[in-house]
Amino acid sequence: MVSGYCQPSAAMIARASASSASVASAASASSATIASAASASSATIASAASGRCASSCSSGLFRQNSTWTCVAECDGSLFADSSSGSCVVSCLSPTYANSLATPPSCSASCTGGRFKDDSTRQCVANCPANSWADPSTSSCAATCSAGFAHNATWSCVNTCTVGYADNSTRSCVTRCPSGTFALKPSHSCVAACPSGYKASNSTSSCDDGSSGAQGNGGSSPVAAAAGAAAAGVVVLIAIVVAVVLLRRRKQTHGNHKMESTSATIEMTNPNFASSHDPVYDVAGQTKQKSAYPASADYALPLKPNPSDPEYAAVGGLPYSTPSTEYSLAVVSTSAMLSSQIATGERKLLGRGAFGEVFSANVSIALIAPQHRHLFAPGAQTVDVAVKTLQLDANVRAEQDFVHEAELLRRLNHTNIVNVLAVLPAGRGQPQMLVLEYVPYGDLRNLLRKSAKSGVVWSPDEYVHVATGVAEGMAYLEQSRVLHRDLAARNILVGEHLVAKIADFGLSRELNDKDYYKLQSKQKLPIRWMAPETLNYRKFSSQSDVFSYGVVLWELFTMGQAPWANVEREQYLVGLERGDRLPQPRDCPAHLYSLMLTTWEWEPCTPFVCRLRAFASAEPFATRHRSRFGGFGALI
Repeated sequence: MVSGYCQPSAAMIARASASSASVASAASASSATIASAASASSATIASAASGRCASSCSSGLFRQNSTWTCVAECDGSLFADSSSGSCVVSCLSPTYANSLATPPSCSASCTGGRFKDDSTRQCVANCPANSWADPSTSSCAATCSAGFAHNATWSCVNTCTVGYADNSTRSCVTRCPSGTFALKPSHSCVAACPSGYKASNSTSSCDDGSSGAQGNGGSSPVAAAAGAAAAGVVVLIAIVVAVVLLRRRKQTHGNHKMESTSATIEMTNPNFASSHDPVYDVAGQTKQKSAYPASADYALPLKPNPSDPEYAAVGGLPYSTPSTEYSLAVVSTSAMLSSQIATGERKLLGRGAFGEVFSANVSIALIAPQHRHLFAPGAQTVDVAVKTLQLDANVRAEQDFVHEAELLRRLNHTNIVNVLAVLPAGRGQPQMLVLEYVPYGDLRNLLRKSAKSGVVWSPDEYVHVATGVAEGMAYLEQSRVLHRDLAARNILVGEHLVAKIADFGLSRELNDKDYYKLQSKQKLPIRWMAPETLNYRKFSSQSDVFSYGVVLWELFTMGQAPWANVEREQYLVGLERGDRLPQPRDCPAHLYSLMLTTWEWEPCTPFVCRLRAFASAEPFATRHRSRFGGFGALI
């Protein structure tokens, strides 16, 4: 009978539940016993269901057309609609689909800190683009009814935690409008600076004299003058560069290879963390509280540790002031996710100058639907990685943090680490960047663990990882993004040897030019950098190609440090006379030849040709080799 709905009584429902429980308890029995119990259960439910069929359901039950039954809770992604008495896919005005209700239903209001979205008739954690989560009305609104529009979180707030409250636009801005000044203590734009502060017209901020121009990241008059002077000679520099490169093309470069005598780093820490090699000052002198190495697995996108030998200043320019070229239009999730992270168990992965990195376990329901494909089907809770920015971080750190979040939010590729959510600071909690958790950490440490444990990689596996990195970098090139810090320590490795490029703290987006010119002194990874970058502070896709070649060398040497015994002052001298890293012992000649092409003065069109070269260099398996067992033994 398909025109009626089978409606069991309460007693029948209880009996059916008891029968299902019997099947669950029998799960440890033999397969024959389980099959028998399952068959008995089906007979009981069928008998109960045939008790009575009706054209409508009793109060408190809903028609479910997929099974032609009356149910107390709708299946799957359906919602209980009281107005129609049925299970529906979407709710009609004036109700909203509330997945957090018990049972999930069409409700006039939203619960759990979610907001009413009129465009989808759903209760959402994240409001759609160009609308703000307004807590005063619990809805997604085109304008905030109270407080300020906070673009960093797409929400309406009483106080701006990133940027400054501008009363003229009722929004949080990165730079206060003309005629007002940014006052950092109150995160607001004021008409006049209070006593003890000096108004700075060049930066539109109130300066207390303790740290120079603050807030907006504007340059000082000296820096502005230097910038103007640099702009005045840019044409001359370009001509000099062209002439030098033309002369070098006519030179015969020697084939001398500078020998690197560094062996695989001796790992004395039982969790394989490198004891001498803190990158970005991540837990360098901090005792580990986790089984995971506190290396660059999720390196904070902050100013590198000045004492780190892998990073050194480039150029004779002053250190840069905070930049305001990046917008703060990042997406946040609900307060529930922030609360769950704050109150749940966490494992420390690393600690930097301005924050921590830790793993946390959260409900899959709090992950935005577009990201749930990253996790195992049916999972109720999932592991995530969380970067935090401490509450007293300086303006530069805040802007670097938001820059990475903003950039990652716009990137979408298998070989780029995914950002799942951006959580604003509040109630004593720092800003948090929630990323997908990549279980095997960074490529450099994984290679070193493999070498120490006697795990030998096959040529297929080397090339599979190398191709994944090339595909990710080709995507960045097409997106006009320069990474500027490509190294094995900044590549995460997931299941099936999927390489994911991470740590975009130094990255830059290209606008109308095909290169980025460094205008201030900055700590950079010298031994991964191209000669044109060292000479002329010029970054391009070609300079990323050069770094990619060094990554290939790290890969085939199982994580050795490039140019480990060469002073950085001699590094450029060696490059100038044609010195290159030696051929790794386990690297085939044709692949080493490919490395050498990435270190040429004028490499071919960046990652497109690199990728094609790898595709034709040697067949590789896209399937993960079972003998590795997911690298679980190495963690």
